[in-house]
Amino acid sequence: QRLRHKLLEYTEHFDGNPRAIKRLINALTFRQGYILTAAEDIPLDHIARWTILTLRFPNTADFLADRPTGTVPDDPAPEFPDPAAIRAILGDLTPEDIGKVAAFG
Repeated sequence: QRLRHKLLEYTEHFDGNPRAIKRLINALTFRQGYILTAAEDIPLDHIARWTILTLRFPNTADFLADRPTGTVPDDPAPEFPDPAAIRAILGDLTPEDIGKVAAFG
């Protein structure tokens, strides 16, 4: 219940589809548990943002996981179909943050 309440701040990145929200909750819960099991200290905000990116823009997430530059181009590209939305999702994640959370899928 607390996780669902926390996720309300990320709803702008979804179209309001209840199935999409449920997928996010399931994926985030799994990823958070996996990270906790590995005894890593990654903020929930970073985990949530990365999870949203992997669900909405999987090719972008794959690209950034391999090259966590943190730089999103201004114009659309194959790996960055909607740069403004991708920047909004990533928020203030640094390349180091991306590399750390991307290591967990």
